[in-house]
Amino acid sequence: MPRITLEKKIHSKKPETGFFTRIEKDELIQLVQKLVDMKGKGLGDALTALWKQQKHMGFILGNPRPKGAWHADDFLYKEIGSFTLVYSPARKHRGDVRFLIKRGILSEHPRFVYELYEKGSYSHYPEAHHEYKDKCFLCSADGANPNEILLPQILCDAEFIYGANFATLGHSHFTLWTRVPLLQTYWSMDTLQWLCCHGDKLQNDDFTTFFNGLGAGNSIRHYHYQTLREPFPIFNAEIRTEFKNSKISRLEWPMPAYRMDIHEKENRCDRLSYMDALIQAWLQMSKLKTFNLAHRTAEGISTIIFIPRVNIAGKCRPSEIGNNFGGCEVCGRINIEDKKDFVKFKKSDAKKIEDLMEELAPRSGHIDWLESHLS
Repeated sequence: MPRITLEKKIHSKKPETGFFTRIEKDELIQLVQKLVDMKGKGLGDALTALWKQQKHMGFILGNPRPKGAWHADDFLYKEIGSFTLVYSPARKHRGDVRFLIKRGILSEHPRFVYELYEKGSYSHYPEAHHEYKDKCFLCSADGANPNEILLPQILCDAEFIYGANFATLGHSHFTLWTRVPLLQTYWSMDTLQWLCCHGDKLQNDDFTTFFNGLGAGNSIRHYHYQTLREPFPIFNAEIRTEFKNSKISRLEWPMPAYRMDIHEKENRCDRLSYMDALIQAWLQMSKLKTFNLAHRTAEGISTIIFIPRVNIAGKCRPSEIGNNFGGCEVCGRINIEDKKDFVKFKKSDAKKIEDLMEELAPRSGHIDWLESHLS
């Protein structure tokens, strides 16, 4: 008889009834963890196996890829110059509780945890209560999503939870968030260290990971990254300016974007301290300054890209597109939620896409000041 691989065991896992029991979930988590720990595999292969299982269960709303779509309307995909446009209708429904219950992603009576962000303070409450009116879908995942499999992992010394993103942006799309709720802001050095540690554990060059600061494409405030098995065009961008002291490079890109490559034999903490200083300099300019990060690990090189943003009206999304732009979009993989917007822009040229992204760029004088810290 042919040997059943661990991946196939994971793919084939289904609940005995309509929903997984806690025991069934734990058994599946153990299988996924075995794949994480297996020599020659790693977290990347384990996430892909789990994503396929979750997709087969119906937990994934969309499949925006040119191959293997369930129906013709599940994807539209167009490459324009160095950019990729993806029609992502699933993103519209990520906060629609009634729709998610109807699709079986949420339980019939989901239990939510609520969050409050006020005057710089971030807190949670186990039910709707006074000012606590905003649902935290990450804290609620275990109680509200009966068939979601949550995989705990340690990044540096912090515990993170990985869960398949049902409003998918692409293949093997996962959200990873802190078990202890932290605000979705920059945590000096930790934000960069956690990102690099995640890249180490993936052991797979196909994944790209990104971070959306507050007002830079985030839809929730609980600290999280998103990772998916897709390329981001910005990693192929040419170098515009190289700042030799910091070994940080500004890229030839429609928005200011700064890249750092860290080789395996280099002291990672020392190298990251330069990127940390740059990000902190930007954020300390004013409370309206925010940012995106993108990361990948390929051929032993850990690459971080920092994109400074501004959290003001007119800078969260281009004027001609209805959805906000986060780390995925400003890195050239542009998800469009409205089909009319997609149909309109798939006929455009690369210059038009560049113009859309340039709308979101901070003022040039502020960027000149920021770059003075690199000289």
